[in-house]
Order: sequence, then C-alpha cells, then structure tokens
Amino acid sequence: RLRTVTGVQTCALPIYGVNGLRVIVQDYVTEPARRFAVNMGFYLLSFALFTLGSIVVFTFDPTKWGPLK
Repeated sequence: RLRTVTGVQTCALPIYGVNGLRVIVQDYVTEPARRFAVNMGFYLLSFALFTLGSIVVFTFDPTKWGPLK
C-alpha cells in the first residue's frame, strides 16, 4: 500500500511542478521557438525525475539496511 501511494506521488508531483513552470514560460518567453524548446526541456526533466523516482520506489528494500540507530 505504501509503495502505491508513493508511486502516485512520484507521478503527480512532477506533473504539478512542470505545469507551473509551463505557465511561467508562457508568460515570460515570447518567441514561439524558444518557448517550445524550454517547455520540452522541462518535460524531459520531468520524465527523467519520474523515471528515477519510480525506480527508487519500486526497487528500494529497506530491510537490507538494518535498523536505524
């Protein structure tokens, strides 16, 4: 259950963040080509963070590390 919740958060938070950045880019970047390039960079960064976060969520095994001291 915890992995499912964490997986949903891993999916939702980059989308939320990139959507906010997209709105800011639309307000301040006036050239269409530059706006497209900046948005694509944000989308690629979001996809990379989502992929890395998903790998960590679904492959991390806390039992290998032992109890915290």
